[in-house]
Amino acid sequence: MSTTYPSISMVVGGETLTFSGEEVVTAVITEELSPISVEIPISVFEFSIISTDEDFSMFAGTHFNLLSERLPVTVYEYVDDVPYLIGRFYLDDWENTTEYTFKFKAIDIIGVLAATEFDGGFWSTATTLKSIFADVLNPIDVGYTLDASVEDAEVLGWIPPGTYRDALQQICFAGMVVASTTRSITLNFIGVSLPDVEYDSHILNENKFINQPVKLLPLVTGIELVSHNYSEGDDPVEFFSEELAIGSYKIVFEQPYIDISVTGPGYTPVLLTVEGGADTITTEDGVDDIEVGGEYNFGPNSLYLNVQSAGLVTITGTPWIDSKRAFTYTEEGSEDFLNKLTIKVEDATLVSVDIAETVLGVMSDYYAQRYEQHIKLRPSEVKINDIVLTSTLYDKHIIAIVQKMSLDLTGGFLAETDILGSRYPGIYATPGTYGITGTAAELEYSG
Repeated sequence: MSTTYPSISMVVGGETLTFSGEEVVTAVITEELSPISVEIPISVFEFSIISTDEDFSMFAGTHFNLLSERLPVTVYEYVDDVPYLIGRFYLDDWENTTEYTFKFKAIDIIGVLAATEFDGGFWSTATTLKSIFADVLNPIDVGYTLDASVEDAEVLGWIPPGTYRDALQQICFAGMVVASTTRSITLNFIGVSLPDVEYDSHILNENKFINQPVKLLPLVTGIELVSHNYSEGDDPVEFFSEELAIGSYKIVFEQPYIDISVTGPGYTPVLLTVEGGADTITTEDGVDDIEVGGEYNFGPNSLYLNVQSAGLVTITGTPWIDSKRAFTYTEEGSEDFLNKLTIKVEDATLVSVDIAETVLGVMSDYYAQRYEQHIKLRPSEVKINDIVLTSTLYDKHIIAIVQKMSLDLTGGFLAETDILGSRYPGIYATPGTYGITGTAAELEYSG
């Protein structure tokens, strides 16, 4: 039997604090992902420790602001004295349960991004995922990796204002990429992988607690995916007009515009200078500088104003026109309306008409995976997003993707695991999957 225990490290004020062994009372990590990025779930780490160090009290000045600093928490699990990186998290909540025991909750970087506002962005021409991820994440200094196999894939379109997590979901869904933080200290983007023929791990009966339940999910009989293509409009519109008092403002645009113009206060003034550029030209009484217009400070999808004298600010621009088209998938033999289960995605604004059929194909492949099984794993290297082969009831096998894991780091490194897949015809037979079969169509969209 393996010997396992966690090691949890925090860097506080330049000092690394590490808790392991009997200092860690409980430690559970819940990891989850959406294999086709219809959402980007947040992974959570909850743990409790014992410490007799009075400086670690939440009343101690050194540690009082840990929450506001989103303190990084790095987690390892030792299995037979061999360390395995579990991940990096960021402190989200903590409490003293007694004077010497502390309970913490930490979230991964996706959770941090879910609480961080994103102004929006627009790419009018096909742009590589490598460039788009850089446009979005580099300005906020978030470390990430992008798999070389997908970095040259291209998308175009609009990401509306929201959170950075929302923005990443739009990019990942359209780019057929998955965001993951499992077993890493960075955010990682990899191509979508669904159960088909090959698998990463064969989970044998001795690797798990056997005879665990299997659920057959309802058959998805139809999918509708709405594509978005943007073209330049003809007529400018006034989309902001407001009397602003003295102060600083950020105005975020709710849709993409071209040829934006602004009138009113809030620009950075340009001052007239003498030929040598050393002194400004002033009025006759020598009190006021002479301004010659100025420049407004624009963000990727916003306007920053520093209003030093109250006045009316008006913004006009020509909107990009969104042309929508519906692509549908219909399961053969699904005419019975009582048994219809349809899925509609209409707000994926980076899915253009050029890639809609491909994205729809990935969606239909995903919803073809109907066998959902919950298994409890003994210590292993299986992780989120792995494709696994495992036996199930009736001496059958399924090939499946790992969608969710709850790791008990103090309870023997056991993993409550949810997998989703399809039937596998046999260990030694030719691998294959059983999915839905249907037809795809392109329709004019009227929504």
